Amino acid sequence: MGKRKFVNNVHLIEPSERYKDYYSKCLDNEINCLEGAYRAGKSVINILSFANYLEYCPDRIHLATGATSGTARLNICDCNGLGLKYLFAGRCKQGMYENHECLKIKTKTGEKIVIFVGGSESNAYKRIQGLSFGSWLSVEVANLYISEDEKNFIDMAISRLTQSKDKRIWWDLNPVYPSHKIYTKYLDKWAKKAPSGGFNYLQCSLFDNTALTNSQRQSFLSLYPDENSMEYQRYILGNRACAKG
Repeated sequence: MGKRKFVNNVHLIEPSERYKDYYSKCLDNEINCLEGAYRAGKSVINILSFANYLEYCPDRIHLATGATSGTARLNICDCNGLGLKYLFAGRCKQGMYENHECLKIKTKTGEKIVIFVGGSESNAYKRIQGLSFGSWLSVEVANLYISEDEKNFIDMAISRLTQSKDKRIWWDLNPVYPSHKIYTKYLDKWAKKAPSGGFNYLQCSLFDNTALTNSQRQSFLSLYPDENSMEYQRYILGNRACAKG
């Protein structure tokens, strides 16, 4: 077990050195992405960085997405007791903003509003059309709707950040098949040539999650005993792997 520390009322475990390095780079890069294994703790690290940003950023309205608004709210606002409503305990309340569920947060630089939107459907882009955001946090970004036309939710979300005074994006995802559009349209292109604001990427494994006890880790490892299998490569090591044949 790592060294324990507290953020507001949330009980945390000292993150791995790789996560510390990623977290520090979030301060200097506009686009930040964690890709890796199940139970690697990806969402928690991005939420912590997002919460720190919200405390001091100048913009008021921010976007939080998942496949559905419910998954966005569950994984970002709650996150098994490590989400925004716990990090800002006593300083936030759930409500509505422009017909979207949201979390209203009192920060050191004024009120911030985080709206929760689902982005997996072909018409999901309409839910954020015409809105402007300071930043964007998404869980399981590969589940958002990606197309080659104006219906592309990811392109729409990025365009909604154009007027941000301190633009930031945080993504996380579990590995998908190597030809998935999340790679061919975004991550692989950015890895070859980073956008002007910088691209901070980390591929992570189950072993990067220092919050897991040895018993919890061994229990999950026992489900995938073959280290050469696609399941072990994806779910444990966080590699992009697909079934042979």
